[in-house]
Amino acid sequence: MNENVARAEELRAQGRPREAQEFADRAIAAAEAIVAQDPADAQARWVLAGQLYNRASLRSELDDYAAGAADAWQSLTLYEPLAAESPQHLPTCADARARLAWMLANAGLADADMGSPRDHAAQAVATYERLVADDPALRPDLARVHYLHAEVLRILEGEGTPASVAAYAACVREYQSLGPLTGNSLRLCADGALRLAYGYAANDAHTGQRDAAREAMDRFAELLNQGVGAHAHYARAILLLSDAQAALGDPEWEQSWVDFEYVLSQLPAPLPADLAPFKEQLKRR
Repeated sequence: MNENVARAEELRAQGRPREAQEFADRAIAAAEAIVAQDPADAQARWVLAGQLYNRASLRSELDDYAAGAADAWQSLTLYEPLAAESPQHLPTCADARARLAWMLANAGLADADMGSPRDHAAQAVATYERLVADDPALRPDLARVHYLHAEVLRILEGEGTPASVAAYAACVREYQSLGPLTGNSLRLCADGALRLAYGYAANDAHTGQRDAAREAMDRFAELLNQGVGAHAHYARAILLLSDAQAALGDPEWEQSWVDFEYVLSQLPAPLPADLAPFKEQLKRR
């Protein structure tokens, strides 16, 4: 089983998710056989739950959200009794619940057995809030599930609803409280701030849009300095900042617009659909 797990991870890292799934399937089959031999073996159930959780994530890369939701649901049903037996499994159980919520929302599923994506996402946040009270080291995980909660609400309700704006704001606040960010935490903070700016923009809340866009711009600049390609999102953040500044009568909007034009000019073709019209405007000047 370990060889299959390692090969699946290797192929996934190489951007070959479909091939990786073949090895993930083999690893899960092996884990299921072990659990079938001894259903009371908690370690075997934990391993199987983890492999199902990983395959759910892998299936999201293939846009197979319905199958991913089924894997996430099975993973959660294994983790829940383990968490009831041992609190050390509570974070992993909350992660599986958040993954299930995100998969269900993307799949557009309303499954009576698997439950509500809204409820699952909110429960994952509530679990981490309780855990963080005793272990502050889990704050990055709380921020991450805030992000997933916000994504679920945006997918289900659309951009700029009060609930999704509040969830993205909670995500950004939590990340800001952590100090310097790197890796996935930095990326999720940047994405969350950008989504928050869009949410405020949808409600003509220009001050909130300005502050969130500036946060997103700064975070995407950090990512770019670390060699992570986020140029399009960086351009979007600057555009949102310029628009908010203009609406607030801030003369700095012009410099932000110049910055946006420069970043846009550096983006390779083809441009994303939302940015392409701006490039055409520059060509006509």
